[in-house]
Amino acid sequence: MPRASRNIRKMKRFPKSTSTPDCKDGVVSFVFCPRNFPTDNGYARKGQRIVFCEKRNNDTAYTGNATGVALMDPSETTFYGWVSKDDMHIILPKLQKPDNVVKGVIVEAHEFPWPAGGGDCISGLVRFRDVGLEEENVSQA
Repeated sequence: MPRASRNIRKMKRFPKSTSTPDCKDGVVSFVFCPRNFPTDNGYARKGQRIVFCEKRNNDTAYTGNATGVALMDPSETTFYGWVSKDDMHIILPKLQKPDNVVKGVIVEAHEFPWPAGGGDCISGLVRFRDVGLEEENVSQA
């Protein structure tokens, strides 16, 4: 066995979140692989601010569930990853409310190589905050 294969880092896995869909804030896990979203990818870094968006996830479409929760930059132009399938049930109902906004900050991001995922991938944790209706946020600014 080549020496390099013994040093391969693996995806850091996180336990299911203890947050619920009723929580206004909490922590969920995410994963990013370059092949997941073919354009405008970014690499998630600790401290980065994001917004959660409901997006089509072609990787899960075969399961009958093509909806995913994406981590995007606040302008919604750069993709930073998907909320894990174990934690998606926490964020998705919040996004399905009309004009509701859920923001977050990445609190952990761990790189790992995965050729099938398109190269260097990232798994991590993101702290979320359900900030409510978008129009309320604008009037409070």
